[in-house]
Amino acid sequence: MLDRVTQLEDEGILKRILQLLDEDKDWYDELTAEEKASLQKGIDQAERGEVISHEDFKKKHFKWH
Repeated sequence: MLDRVTQLEDEGILKRILQLLDEDKDWYDELTAEEKASLQKGIDQAERGEVISHEDFKKKHFKWH
């Protein structure tokens, strides 16, 4: 298995492996201030009940013509 990893050339896969190995990091800490604010906005909306069902979202955004 190690041979396969050392022969990888896809940088995206190698970065993902490094992320998996560095499990002590919290992904939230890696977000920008704007990303954190956007997440908080969504959390606040959900807490106020400002949500729609997955089915309603699909109906609105995935209409096939």
